[in-house]
Amino acid sequence: MSQTELGRLTDELNRQIQIFEDELNALELGVETSIKFEGASTRLEFNKVGKTFKLQVRDLGLKGDEVSDLRNCARETRLHAVQLFSGLFSGLLLAEDKEHGRVIKATEVVKKAIESVRTSGVCHEHLP
Repeated sequence: MSQTELGRLTDELNRQIQIFEDELNALELGVETSIKFEGASTRLEFNKVGKTFKLQVRDLGLKGDEVSDLRNCARETRLHAVQLFSGLFSGLLLAEDKEHGRVIKATEVVKKAIESVRTSGVCHEHLP
């Protein structure tokens, strides 16, 4: 296999990684998650970066955390990371479900606080 063939295949891998990232973003789950590379101090993450979410690799090295977009990582790292895509997706669904419950509970807390204020008997005229 020639170097140009390997380059073409790697370009296709990158396109497929981008499509996977785009598909995850299209779900609009609004949560982050990560999954550890087996036997390594590296994690595949789906993180909010600005207004969108990105597939990133975090290396928990001795010099501190180093974070890179997955598509910019070494080919070997990308080859390992794509094996974790199914687990990452499952983690996102679990995180979204958990966050859903947290938002419902928080909304109920706020509703109770509003009701407490309304039924406190304090006249609005006395409030600053």
